[in-house]
Amino acid sequence: MAAGSTPRGASPCGALDMAGNVWEWVADRYDRDPARRVVRGGSCCSYFVEPRAANRNAWDPGHRDGDLGFRCVSR
Repeated sequence: MAAGSTPRGASPCGALDMAGNVWEWVADRYDRDPARRVVRGGSCCSYFVEPRAANRNAWDPGHRDGDLGFRCVSR
């Protein structure tokens, strides 16, 4: 889906598209194991969980997939 195409789904602070198109890498580690990094959200193509911002999973930092990306944030 095009970014921003569901404005009714905005968070209270106005953030859009927090889940749905791709799993997103975040800066957090999943636990003390450096080989497990956090991805959040979920993809519309995920077969094991529906996309939602609260989803959290641990993937190897070298993992590559068509439904995995990242979000650029500016303050």
